[in-house]
Amino acid sequence: DEAASGGENVTLWRRPAGQPDFAGPYRVSPLPARQFAPDVEIDSQGRAHVVWVDKRAGTHVYYGIFDAAAGETVLEVRISETSGSYFRPSLALDSQGRAHVLYEESVSAIPPERSDLWFATTAPKTAARGWMRYR
Repeated sequence: DEAASGGENVTLWRRPAGQPDFAGPYRVSPLPARQFAPDVEIDSQGRAHVVWVDKRAGTHVYYGIFDAAAGETVLEVRISETSGSYFRPSLALDSQGRAHVLYEESVSAIPPERSDLWFATTAPKTAARGWMRYR
């Protein structure tokens, strides 16, 4: 993530094939907020899938897809249901391009400290669509 006036923003730089220099920066989310702790995976179409912690309206975990050819984020979704003390989001894509995100929530800073792990995925569990969340 990149420190900038008014906060930190998750930004991407890309080097087009055959070019010696990087293009960018491209902000993953155009909304001003403190955004940090990104993790990135590139899919078979060359799109960057990104998860990060975002403080635009409380503290949440967001997921986005950045299309390098278009130079813009084509999808941005909040995957945490409630505001919390989230950190360390981690992202993996499976062979079918489905996103799997693991992130931690601090639920007690008073010793003994305690955290919950959350897992969210776009993989279908049943006929339900969208993100499935597990605690």
